[in-house]
Amino acid sequence: MVALFVPGQVNAEWHEASSDHFLVFADQNEKDTREFTERLERFNSAMHVILGREVLTPSPSNRVTIYVVRNASEVRKLAGDKTGSLLGFYQARAGGSVAFVARVDSDGGPVTQSEQVLFHEYAHHVMHSSNEWSTPRWLSEGFAEFFSTARFERMAAWD
Repeated sequence: MVALFVPGQVNAEWHEASSDHFLVFADQNEKDTREFTERLERFNSAMHVILGREVLTPSPSNRVTIYVVRNASEVRKLAGDKTGSLLGFYQARAGGSVAFVARVDSDGGPVTQSEQVLFHEYAHHVMHSSNEWSTPRWLSEGFAEFFSTARFERMAAWD
């Protein structure tokens, strides 16, 4: 007897969006991927304004690569999380840091929990990449929690 294994169709439709600070690969539609990337750039700019720091453009290989997967259970599988509570994660790497988050909706709605996790982790990234000294854990966590509470308002059209 011969068994034939035919894998099921993969329905993922991945889109890519690139900006000065981020490279985003998302398992969601092109418009949401682009809007999410623009929102990340706004977040990055706001952080630098609050910190009084110049926004520098990294080399393309030093941008943060973000993978937006279909849901939180896929994030947990990628991380090997058995507790069932992980919504996103970040890995600092010399050759370019990466983050994984669940699908986001950035059409002016409230920040999702997975975005909040990403903002928290990205705040660590900004803090550690722009400081010449190490910081106590309480300061690093407080800094990241402060920035993770970002909110986005719809911008009014100007004539």
